Amino acid sequence: MRSHFFSGALCVACAAVLWGTAGTAQTFLDAGELSPLWVAALRLFFAACLFLPLLTYREGCRALSIPKDGSLRLILACGVAMAAYNLLFFAAMRAAGVAVGTAIVIGSAPVWATAIECMRGGARPAPGRLFGLSIAIAGGVLMATAGREDFSVSPSALGVCLSAGLAYASFTVMTKELVGSLSPIRATALSFTLAMFLAFAVAFAASPLPVLTLKGIGVTLYLGLLTTGAAYLLFSSGLRHLKASTGVALSLLEPVTAFLLAVTVAGEAVTFSAVVALILLLGGLFLVLRNEDS
Repeated sequence: MRSHFFSGALCVACAAVLWGTAGTAQTFLDAGELSPLWVAALRLFFAACLFLPLLTYREGCRALSIPKDGSLRLILACGVAMAAYNLLFFAAMRAAGVAVGTAIVIGSAPVWATAIECMRGGARPAPGRLFGLSIAIAGGVLMATAGREDFSVSPSALGVCLSAGLAYASFTVMTKELVGSLSPIRATALSFTLAMFLAFAVAFAASPLPVLTLKGIGVTLYLGLLTTGAAYLLFSSGLRHLKASTGVALSLLEPVTAFLLAVTVAGEAVTFSAVVALILLLGGLFLVLRNEDS
C-alpha cells in the first residue's frame, strides 16, 4: 500500500512539473496571436486528440460509450468543472495579473479541496496535516509573487480567482471518485472531451477566430499534448492512491517548476524570498505527505 502511495505522489508531482512549463511555453506565442479563451479551447482539443485514440487502443471502442451507471453524473460534473477551471483561470490572470492571480488560485485550491472532502463526509484533517498545508500554501503564494510589489486586487478579480480555485478543487475531488469506478484514461478522456466542447462554445461566442502561425500550432500542441494531456493523465492516475486534497497540495510544485525555468531559461535572478518560499513549500508538502492517513 505504501508503494502505491508513493507512486501516486510521484505521478501527481510529475503532472505539476509539466504544468509548471506551460507559462514558459506560452511566452513563445506572438503577442495577440491567441486569446486566452482560444488557448484554453485548443489545449483541451489537443488533449482530447491524445486521450481518445489512446483509450480506444487500450480498452477498445466500447470504452468510448458513456457509462449508464452513476459515473455519468461524475463525468458531466468533471467536464463542466474542467471547462470552468480553464476559462476562469485565464480570466483570473487577466483580471488580477499573472502573479497575484496565480497566487490566489493555487493558494485557495487546497483549502477548497480540504473543505469539500470534509463536507462530503471525510475525516477532519489532523493538526500536523493542516499545519503542513498552511505553510505549503504560504510557500506557493510567496513563490508566485516573489519580487512583486503591487498586490492590489479588486473584489471582482478576487471572486474570479477564488472561483477558479474552487473549480479546480471540485474537478480533483470528483475525479478522485470517478477513477474508483473507471480507469484513469477513460475517466480523463470522457470528461475532457466534454470540457473541450464547452470551451469551444465559449471561445466561439466570446472571441474572434484565431489565425495560427506554425509556431503557434507548435506551442498549442505542446500545451495540449504534454501540459494538459499527459499531465492530467498522470494526475488522475495518481489520485487513485491519494486524497484529493493531497493531490491539490502537490500541485503547488507547479510554481517551483515555473521559478526554476525562469532562472535557467529566462535568466531571472534568484531572490532571498524565492529561496524562503521554496523551503516553506517543500517542508509543508513533506508534512502533508507524512500525515496523508490522518
